Amino acid sequence: MKNINDIINILNETAQNPKKAVDVIIENGEKVCGIMPAFVPEEIAYAAGYIPVGIWGSDGEIKNAQSVMPPFCCSIMMSVIENQLKGIYDVCDFIVVSSLCDTLKCMGQKYKGKSPIIQISHPHNRSIENAVDFAAEEYSILREKIENIRGSKITDRDIFNAIEVYNENRKALRRFGEISYKYSDIITPVIRRNVFKSGYFMDRKNHTELINSLCDLLEEREAVSDKKGVVLTGIIADDRKILDMLYRNDFYVAADDIVNESGFANCHAPDEKDPIIFLAKMWTGGKSTLFAYDPFKKRAEHIIDEVKRTGAAGVVFCYMPFCDVDAFDEPIIVKRLKEENIPFIKIDFGMQDTNYSRAETKIEAFSEMLEL
Repeated sequence: MKNINDIINILNETAQNPKKAVDVIIENGEKVCGIMPAFVPEEIAYAAGYIPVGIWGSDGEIKNAQSVMPPFCCSIMMSVIENQLKGIYDVCDFIVVSSLCDTLKCMGQKYKGKSPIIQISHPHNRSIENAVDFAAEEYSILREKIENIRGSKITDRDIFNAIEVYNENRKALRRFGEISYKYSDIITPVIRRNVFKSGYFMDRKNHTELINSLCDLLEEREAVSDKKGVVLTGIIADDRKILDMLYRNDFYVAADDIVNESGFANCHAPDEKDPIIFLAKMWTGGKSTLFAYDPFKKRAEHIIDEVKRTGAAGVVFCYMPFCDVDAFDEPIIVKRLKEENIPFIKIDFGMQDTNYSRAETKIEAFSEMLEL
């Protein structure tokens, strides 16, 4: 059995060098497809024999993307287009795009890479009677288009097998999320991020084995939480410099409401005889997310519950600049946090940031405030 450091090193290397990780997958004879960015039924692509890899953009200077995208586009999509113009995603046999926001809805027109784009829509109102039927129809079209690219049918049994692989992975990640805050001496904010992120660049079956082994080894240790816990909320918290700032100022991540971290792990659905209906209900029956209509705003209550469960000292809004869907929820969440007397700060997690002085000042002040 690998030790904790061995496992963490593998996860860190995969998360911090995704291109290298994907190249290894291809060198091993596997085919890859791109997933942009969230709540795509990856199981259908996995069932077809592809390794789905996450397309969430990357850090770096934007030089050419603004010739394609408007300047008020969010950092994720801006960096995706920048990478596309460099040909980084051309290794994918196809790319699936979920139309969860206004920017994503136009990606089928804006994206000009070599890989064909398959665009799907989700029912934003998940509570209405025909939401499952709508999602199932979209997923059936996706299945048919992948079959056309693959050149053969995808059986129901193949999809059920893929669902089992993904359910086991989500279960392992939920387990990690529930215990990781107890071991803040080992699980730094960056390492915690890498545990989730690495799954987007390897076979989920292999990822599950690593996460379960890591959890087993952690649970053999004595719990150590000698810093202040915070709950992160937002779409993505993938800026290593900011995560390092949190740790330097005696913060650890107690839990998260981040779309590409626990947002992936918390998806689950009841058993169904039809695998497409199963996947559709995974969306319609999922936990509250900023990408779906929620008249009751359960996202705020989920964040508060996580603060109370972990004993966190506060909440950090990981805001993606120019992201309307995230900004719409903020006033409601802020109102509830104030009612519960839960401290919070808002930090911009833009992928093209070069000056971190404002973020560092905010984090330092927040740490000092909590010590008063």
